Amino acid sequence: MNKTLRFLLESNFDLYRRFCYVMIDKKGVDWIVKWKRVLAAVLAGVMLSTAASIQVFAIDGYYDRALDDNNQQLYLLQQDQMQNQIMLITINDTQRQILCNAAQSITVGCSTDAQKVKAIYTWITENLYYDWDGVNSGNLPKGDPYSAYQTRVTVCEGYATLFAELVNAVGIPCVALHGASIPDPLGVRRDEASSWDSVQYDEIDHAWNAAYVGGKWLYYDTTWDCGNQKKDGKLLMGRATTLYYAISADNISSNHRTAYRINVDGGYRMVNGSWVYCDKTGKAVSGPVYDGYNQNLYYMDNGRPLTGYAIANFQYVQFDTEGRYIRNLYDYSGWVKYRNDWYYVMGGITCYGWGYLGGKWYYLDPQTSIMKTGWQKINGVWYYMNSSGAMQTGWLWEGNHWYYLNPSGSMATGWVYTGGEWYYMNHSGAMQTGWLWDGKDWYYLDQSGEMCVGWWKLGGKWYYFNLSGRMAHDTYVDGYWLNSDGSL
Repeated sequence: MNKTLRFLLESNFDLYRRFCYVMIDKKGVDWIVKWKRVLAAVLAGVMLSTAASIQVFAIDGYYDRALDDNNQQLYLLQQDQMQNQIMLITINDTQRQILCNAAQSITVGCSTDAQKVKAIYTWITENLYYDWDGVNSGNLPKGDPYSAYQTRVTVCEGYATLFAELVNAVGIPCVALHGASIPDPLGVRRDEASSWDSVQYDEIDHAWNAAYVGGKWLYYDTTWDCGNQKKDGKLLMGRATTLYYAISADNISSNHRTAYRINVDGGYRMVNGSWVYCDKTGKAVSGPVYDGYNQNLYYMDNGRPLTGYAIANFQYVQFDTEGRYIRNLYDYSGWVKYRNDWYYVMGGITCYGWGYLGGKWYYLDPQTSIMKTGWQKINGVWYYMNSSGAMQTGWLWEGNHWYYLNPSGSMATGWVYTGGEWYYMNHSGAMQTGWLWDGKDWYYLDQSGEMCVGWWKLGGKWYYFNLSGRMAHDTYVDGYWLNSDGSL
């Protein structure tokens, strides 16, 4: 196939193939996240009922079901590796560092995990305000930990994510949970006495936490222990309590029913002194990551967000200095240098395979789209791409050897006729000099690689090579007898 045609076909196919990976715009991602959250509430029951088959805790009734769900969540947490539970969800480096500094400041003087968790719990219940104005107006504040910390005004999700973020920041496993709640007091443990019903049990309306302290997972609800509130535009201080501090599943089941974890996909872990975004198993993430709280899209490369202009997922993309996605450069076509590698972009999408550009042939790796240099074996044929990526033809001096590359770019082996002279390239493509046995006849190639013809004095003896280069032997030439080894 003509290479130009092949390049165009492959590039267009590339556009089709790789649009499957195109980074979704913010509007599209926002829709997907909303859909996922609705789906999560629906699937929570399926997940928990499936998990319950592993270890069943309850028997019957709505209190018993709530107890089952709460115990099951703690059971599932207990099965995970503890180090993989310690993750921060704040993607922005500056904001994450502010929260880490806050956690360290709040826990100054604390020596045990219990003391650290108690200090963070107390700080949140004494310094945050529940946003009744937002609840009543339907204009809820953001639920991410940084917004809750900065504004001090939030709702249950902000309380839960901030508590989890600060506790994780001091190295203690803590997760934020969504679930259902009812106004019953703690300690109502029998289905006959509990007011749980099917509507309340299924309604996901609250958020709280579970933390690993003293060798076991316990529940914490900073929202319900915080007496501060914002009403009619005023910040009203109340009395903080510890009624929902470090309580068992048995106690919390009277008015809390855990449905699912707020963040299960992954987050930042400290690895060798630096923050790395990891999945839930602790493996560094490479690929798109969406911050659902702030509606920002990032692209992680081995756990770190790309910034500036970058090649991401076979696309030419622009990110800001914090790694937030700005746009795909679909209006750009041309060469792009990224991380010391060259790519050719067509309509914002990286191309691959052979490309004829500016009168020269280039080869872009089919797997990475990176422009190749040096020796390349393509479909069983060797080619040489020079330092600028252009395919080499003709003579090539490389690695202390001469090679000859045909007009098609393929490396020559065997006999080559060029410039009016014959040369011999061995099986590795290197030009041969000196004596050559081709399996039937002897030839001699001088220092320049040219095949010798006529009379030649070699090693103090005379030899004769006919017009085809073959050494004559056991015969007369110009009246001289040539021995069986070809010498005069």
